[in-house]
This record gives sequence, structure tokens and C-alpha cells, in this order.
Amino acid sequence: MNIAAINEHLLRAIGVGIAIVGATDLKLRFHNEKFATWFGTPDADATLATVFPSMDLAALQADLSAGRPHSVELSVKPKRRTLVIALTLSRAMSGGEALIVVECQNITRMRELESMIESYSAMVERNTREIEREKERAERLLIIEVITRAANEATSAEEAMQIALDRVCAHNRWPAGQVYLHNDSAGELIPAGIWHLDDPQRFEALRGSDEATRFAPGIGLLERVLASGQPAWMGDVSQDPNAAIAAVAADLGIKGVLAFPVHVDNRVVALLEFFSDDPAEPSEALLQVMARICTQLGRVIERVRAQEQLVVATEAALGATQAKS
Repeated sequence: MNIAAINEHLLRAIGVGIAIVGATDLKLRFHNEKFATWFGTPDADATLATVFPSMDLAALQADLSAGRPHSVELSVKPKRRTLVIALTLSRAMSGGEALIVVECQNITRMRELESMIESYSAMVERNTREIEREKERAERLLIIEVITRAANEATSAEEAMQIALDRVCAHNRWPAGQVYLHNDSAGELIPAGIWHLDDPQRFEALRGSDEATRFAPGIGLLERVLASGQPAWMGDVSQDPNAAIAAVAADLGIKGVLAFPVHVDNRVVALLEFFSDDPAEPSEALLQVMARICTQLGRVIERVRAQEQLVVATEAALGATQAKS
């Protein structure tokens, strides 16, 4: 870069701070008015180090020796406002002397705009997350409301469970689910034949492998739920030691299995089992939703049993009346 090129830099220096420094002694040879406005008027023997005490001179020399400019940003406060100044230092030659041209640009506005954009983006992201949380909350409330209404209108426990199974699978994008009933006398879970299958043909093997299965309290997932009365899940269904369908589920690409108990009078009367392509653990919000759904199903079973007992009692009373007459 010769003197003509330096002059060209100076001609383009309107609004740009310019200083020329000796490459050997790093003393300032020249500075323009804009440079002095931002950094103050340098002393006669000022050097790059005294004007910019925070500058990494070793990094500067490394860049210039490699033939590339050295760039750095500095914050200055010439008056009340703090400015961000971008410095670009590059080599030049004039009359056989090696020089360093320091070009300074005020990028405060650009940085302010970037900060505003980042703040706005962060705000949008926060709002988006909040909207998503509210959306998920509304969806959870909706599924509870829909299942509660359907359960209240159902004419049988099986109908209510089928509705709940379908809604829960659709809401959580679980491809399959089924219901077990607890046989009190045998103390085991028996498949109720109530299923949700997104793809019946794909999951036919899953359904067929489980139709005749019985589960008693033990170490498997369903057995643990039956024994504890608490929901349980596994991220890898193939690891369930008592899962008769483990191999089939693994072949179908199923990763996780979740089980939720239905209670009546603090006893497990049924169990909802779901299969998932995602091995992730259920969230606390999901567990709360399922607890409320299972509570509703428990009430349906309790109501149906009460109705059945009422019918039996009514028939018995009618029979006794007729016998007397």
C-alpha cells in the first residue's frame, strides 16, 4: 500500500477516524479530527500502546506479519454516550517506511440494532414458549374435558375406556394402547380386548401376542403397576423381563411402554397400557392428566357396578314379590 493508496484512504475518511502509525516504533504520525474526537488528541510522542492501552499488540503483530489486517472493537465515552468503535489496522508503505493505517468506524448504531434484534428475538422466543405452554395446557384440559364428558355419557365401562384410549393415543401420538381388567378372584390382569391401533395391519402381531396373556403381581412393568397401584414406564420395552410382547414390540420399532392404573375404592380394577415410539419419560403434566383420566374411568366403573347391583337387587325384589303373590 503506497502513499497514493493512503491518500485514497484519507479521501474516503469523511466520518471515519484515521491515524497513521510507524510500524517499527508504533508512534503516531498522523490523525484526523474524527480520530481525536473519539480518542482525544494524542501527545506528540504518543504510541499505539498509549492511545489504545487495551490493544493486544502481540496479536496485532501476528496478523500484520501474516499479511492480514487486525480488527478489534473498543468502547469509548468521549461525552455522555458510550460508543462502540471498530478498528481495522493494516500495513502500508510510504517513502520506504513501513506504516500502519488505523481506520476507525463508529458502529454503535449497528450494535444497538443488533442488541435490539437479539432482545426482540429473545422476547419472541419467550412468548413463543409461553404460548406453546398455554397451548399444551389448553390441550390437556380439553382432553380431560372430552374424556370426562364421554365417560359420563357412556353406557358401559368398555365404551368409556375405548374413548379414553383413542383420545389419549391421539393426543400423545402413541401408536398403540390397550386395556387390562383386574380379576379379583385370580389376582391377575386379563386383556380386555379393548385396543387402539393407529395401523391395525402393522400392529396385528402386537395384538395377537397379547390376547391370551395373564399378569400377576411380580417384577414386570404391568405386574409392578398392579402391585403398587402407581403408574410406571420403561424406555426400552425389550428390557421388561416378564413382557410376553417384548420381542414383537421391538420388531415393530416400539421403544417405550407406559402403564396407568384405574382405581375403585383404592384397588386397581383396570390398567391402561400404551406403546410409544419415543423412549422419553412422561412429563409431570402428562402424569397429572393421566391421573385425572384414570380417576374418571374409575368413577364410570363404579357407577356401572352400582347400576348392575341395583338391577340385580330390583330383580330379586320383584321375584320375591311375585313369589309371595
